[in-house]
Amino acid sequence: SAHGLSTSRHAYSYPSMLSSLATSDSSMVIDSEIDSSRRHVLATMFSVLAVPKPALSATSTMPLYLDSVDWSKAKARGLNTERMADGINDSIKEKAWLVTGLGQSEYFSDSFRFHSEEEKISIDGYKQYCQWAHHRYKSIAHCDLICCSVTTPNTINALWRIDGKKGNKDMSKVMQSTFTTSDEDDGLVVSQFDMVIIDKNAPSADDLRTSYN
Repeated sequence: SAHGLSTSRHAYSYPSMLSSLATSDSSMVIDSEIDSSRRHVLATMFSVLAVPKPALSATSTMPLYLDSVDWSKAKARGLNTERMADGINDSIKEKAWLVTGLGQSEYFSDSFRFHSEEEKISIDGYKQYCQWAHHRYKSIAHCDLICCSVTTPNTINALWRIDGKKGNKDMSKVMQSTFTTSDEDDGLVVSQFDMVIIDKNAPSADDLRTSYN
């Protein structure tokens, strides 16, 4: 799965190995020289192999990498949309949290909801979104903020470029994040909607800034 949230990782099967070591009254008799302790070792080994690895989910334990984030930091309530845009702009430049997951929780409501058009997923909770972003983009080498500004009342658009690897191929694309604030929630961000603007061979960050600023 591209984002590691919806696809479980199932246990691998080893048909040839298992069939050669299987015990059945009708099909196979274990050599009398294999004592009970060796049988126990074999049984333990294959019981371990049969246990599927848990899938990554938005509710999994937070990676140690994100422990430095103060998730309980006091909310920056009462900011108008322009000041909120400044805070988001500066924090992305400083921590690149769109890809690192090192979020700025003071700007985001407890009712925050994230949606990705590309990945076709929605995540409730800013902390859970940051965990997803860390796992989704941890192989990305670089994130450049192109611009971040108020576009309509209660709406902030951020344009950003990412470089990295997708499998064995180089990847560069341009993303847009649309943040919506709510007056009813003291001006905090209540939603973020991500979409792809350029899906490959993105222009350089400098060229993009010249075009969009």
